[in-house]
Amino acid sequence: MPGFAVNGVFGGQASISNVPGPSAMQEYLYSYTWEIFQLMGNKDSLLINAKDISTPTFTVGIETQQGASLEYKFAKNVSYDDIKVTFYDAVGMILIFKKWRESVWTNQDGLKTAESYKRDSTLIISTPSWENDKSVEWWLTGSWPSSIRHGELTYTSSDVKLVEVTVTYDFAHSAQPRNPAFYQITR
Repeated sequence: MPGFAVNGVFGGQASISNVPGPSAMQEYLYSYTWEIFQLMGNKDSLLINAKDISTPTFTVGIETQQGASLEYKFAKNVSYDDIKVTFYDAVGMILIFKKWRESVWTNQDGLKTAESYKRDSTLIISTPSWENDKSVEWWLTGSWPSSIRHGELTYTSSDVKLVEVTVTYDFAHSAQPRNPAFYQITR
């Protein structure tokens, strides 16, 4: 959070494990400066209808071993929780979601092979200045839609209808580009 002081250092601790910490001049990432690519294959232009998205959550399973008088804990496995993407529904979106769903399953063919529906998606979180060398990139390996919820209908509201998608993926890794040449997106 901007403006706090810890141990007399404005903006927090100067360095942890040789990684520079935030400073008084540090730019911060905001929840409204993001883009996602290759989520739906070649339909990225329609992601303008994206309302919000959750970021990857890394969880380590814990295995315990009972000692003589202590319980010891060890890392057991690693998993990444699904992310949720909410879209504003618009004319034509139903066909895009249907095609995306049919990449996983159809009533004629049943479940498809993983190579036909898994994608490698990229989530980019930027500063308000949109400087590429300050962005954080998340790569979601093997992403696919495991749930598409077409929202609620009601006469009690005049809001735009929403579509909620759960995206499952194998694993994620993140990086902050070191220079603008590192920032390259292929569509």
